[in-house]
Amino acid sequence: MIAFWPLWLHETIHFSLCTLAAFLVWRFVAKRGVKFWKLWLTALTSGFFIDGDHLFDHFFAYGVMGFFNHGVLSFFDASIANPFLEAQKAYVIFHGWEYLIAGSLVLFFGVKWGKGVKGMRSFFSDKKFVSVCLVFLLSYFFHLCFDQLSWSHSGWGYFLTYRLLNNFSLLKL
Repeated sequence: MIAFWPLWLHETIHFSLCTLAAFLVWRFVAKRGVKFWKLWLTALTSGFFIDGDHLFDHFFAYGVMGFFNHGVLSFFDASIANPFLEAQKAYVIFHGWEYLIAGSLVLFFGVKWGKGVKGMRSFFSDKKFVSVCLVFLLSYFFHLCFDQLSWSHSGWGYFLTYRLLNNFSLLKL
């Protein structure tokens, strides 16, 4: 069974975790080489705005007209309309541990070996670039961790490949 938090609380926590990720990278990695607000906007992109993929679930469950038939605010209030329960599917295509793993590997190997590769040298030796990539990954990690801990489902539910192999079935999560 999925436990539904009020959306405002859930998103406030995501917003706060993005701010924390930006602060940590700004304070301990960037060493003030990057302006905080730039790191914060990057953190919001991967740790807050990725919840926009819930719009896809809403459209898959209700269609374009259903979105308006239930009222635009139904997207923000699960008591009015809940696409996960309605369609018994959970697509959330931007939520997947695979993205974090791939991004982390690219950053790690880019920093480790990219400095010696012509064309990549300028990216991976630039502390600002690495700081932006790191805050992107850290805020995404915080987002997935919070979602993983706040919804009661299978531990595999936030792996995109697991959802895909199970036809995105809510019952398999």
